[in-house]
Amino acid sequence: MPIKTMQVPRPNSFRSFPLAVAITVFVVLAGISVVLSSRSTGGRFIYPLDDTYITMSIAKNFAQSGVWGVTRHEFSSASSTPLFALLLAGCYRLTGANEWWPLVLSLLSSLLALAAADRWLRPLPNWLRTLGLLAAVLFVPLYVVALTGMEHCLHIFLSLVFLWLAARGLETGETDGRLLLLAPVMVLIRFESLFLIGICAGLFLVRKRYRFGVGLLLAAGCALAADAAFLLAHGGEWLPNSILMKGVLGGKGDLLHHILVVCGRPPALLLAVPHVGVIFLALLAIYVGSRNGTSFWDRRRVALFISMAAILAHLEFAQVGWVYRYEAYLLALGDVCIFSALPSTPLRGRYSLVFALIGCLAVSVLGYRAWDATGGIRRASFNIYEQQYQMARFVSQYYPTASVAANDIGWIAFASDIRLLDLTGLADQPIFQAKRSGSYTTALMESEQRRADPEIAIVFDSWFAEHSKADLGGPSLPPGWARVGRWSISDNLVQGDSTVSFYAVRPSGVPKLRASLAAFEPSLPGSVSVLQN
Repeated sequence: MPIKTMQVPRPNSFRSFPLAVAITVFVVLAGISVVLSSRSTGGRFIYPLDDTYITMSIAKNFAQSGVWGVTRHEFSSASSTPLFALLLAGCYRLTGANEWWPLVLSLLSSLLALAAADRWLRPLPNWLRTLGLLAAVLFVPLYVVALTGMEHCLHIFLSLVFLWLAARGLETGETDGRLLLLAPVMVLIRFESLFLIGICAGLFLVRKRYRFGVGLLLAAGCALAADAAFLLAHGGEWLPNSILMKGVLGGKGDLLHHILVVCGRPPALLLAVPHVGVIFLALLAIYVGSRNGTSFWDRRRVALFISMAAILAHLEFAQVGWVYRYEAYLLALGDVCIFSALPSTPLRGRYSLVFALIGCLAVSVLGYRAWDATGGIRRASFNIYEQQYQMARFVSQYYPTASVAANDIGWIAFASDIRLLDLTGLADQPIFQAKRSGSYTTALMESEQRRADPEIAIVFDSWFAEHSKADLGGPSLPPGWARVGRWSISDNLVQGDSTVSFYAVRPSGVPKLRASLAAFEPSLPGSVSVLQN
């Protein structure tokens, strides 16, 4: 009689291996970047953009004073991520304002994003899952975007979850109520989420899920309307100033001009921004290659279509920027869509050669860009340390509660209790409205000077001239302002200008400003040059 042997199930211990590898690589690379950046900034971690400190200032003031503003003294519509600022304000309410919370939230969001990507790629063999997750870490590059301390990693996580749920629902024809909850959250994290939500809502309508498609649009629209109502009630515009100033439809020109700009942007930027272009090309190649015998509503194929449409919508109406921060979610979506669809794509005949060429091109372009961003993040942090950090130290030491005019407003506001005249208009509504209408003049600047009564001004001279080409600049400075000192840096990567100037707004303020700059000069880093006025 044959002896029956007990069937032992195959071990499942390696199913978590790809995610563990990706998280390990992410943590190691992010940790190394933090250590290297801190070594060049006197042991202090510095975010590579002043924008991070603007969000931190708003969160600090809302947590401590209940004022939604860059300073606690007045409202300002300067944040394009209201929900992330609220989340940060909640952390500050618990622990007090500090510089580490943005990094902590960004790193945690990155880990969630990797977990969401792993959920997408779970049906794949372990080796292919590992490659897909490592591609997200290295080519987005997630570990670089995380060090900005901004909302982009949280946006990546939410976008991955939203698209996965939407693609699954479009395939089966079923609806998932979680999408109705995600939509408003995504909009209040990044307004670019409207592209992804709108495309998916349209496809649900095509799928004859009319109530759900309309519900998605209403959920996103309600979030947008709630934020607009808050801004309008406090004297702002219906969108944050930062979006209206930087968006493609935010500038001057008639309707025909805007139409031409909108129609021309996607093809131009696909060529001008190659890291987005190669992702779009790879998505398109796999979408075309998988068309035979596959339904349009197959979750992998419809996800490819949605990602391509989202790229085109983003390029038409939104920004692309350094370290991929604006388009980071598109690269992450493209990564998981490409890898999840690879096993079902026939790699034979002429397609195999096409895919090989596109793959080599994508790895080359994204690899070079990631390498450049890795070095750039350290250099950018050092630039912020040389300029904004020193400006913040100077203001908090000598003008901690004064009224200050400036064009870089984040760190000087976070580190002190100043009143602020923002010469760019980001946090100053009359200047913002004048810039929008093309009527920002020196006379208006003098009018705002009388209202805010600043003691000093800290500005980039090149931004303020009669024919200034700086998007965030303005007209010539008032002739009564006396320039007292200048600091200059070399090897500039992210600053609007290598040289920042200090002005006494009133003649009576010249002696104090001159003495303060002279007393502060010995504490400046050796890389900062004090120029003769």
